[in-house]
Amino acid sequence: MLYHYSGMIHTAELIANRKEYAKMELEDRKSLFLALFYFGLKCDIKTKSIIVNKKYLNNKSQLRNNIKQKIYNMLDNDKEYFSKFDSIIIYYDNGQERLMNILKECFSIFNIKIIKDFNHVEERLFQVADMLCVLEKITNLQKNKVKFNNQEKYFFKSLELLNKIKDINKKNLP
Repeated sequence: MLYHYSGMIHTAELIANRKEYAKMELEDRKSLFLALFYFGLKCDIKTKSIIVNKKYLNNKSQLRNNIKQKIYNMLDNDKEYFSKFDSIIIYYDNGQERLMNILKECFSIFNIKIIKDFNHVEERLFQVADMLCVLEKITNLQKNKVKFNNQEKYFFKSLELLNKIKDINKKNLP
């Protein structure tokens, strides 16, 4: 069955077979994922992720400080790369206001433009960023030998995608 999908692709829900993807066949979900995946590979982008495990932090203040410190360290390590640009755009999905404030504070040394109001369906780079975050989570689970949930195990086994994650990781900043 040829499936046409024109909405926002939410990678986590796509993998988990939830929400708008609940009635889609696995093959259709794989096709949709792979279309976004290969589009992401073709994009001239670089990525950098930070991982924060909340279970080792006692309160919101520690969480905020941990996130902030990791972002500052990333920016300090890659300031030469970031300084090449006239401006930096952060697409933000209006999720957590605290995180937005941390991003504003950390990136204030650069000329940044934070875009909160945009068309999530038309902005494919936002969808690629969402996918990359999910793949980073999956990579982190695999690296730490944490078992996948049933949906992740089924989806990625059937896609044999874990080897392909290496391709997308080539887009990471050193």
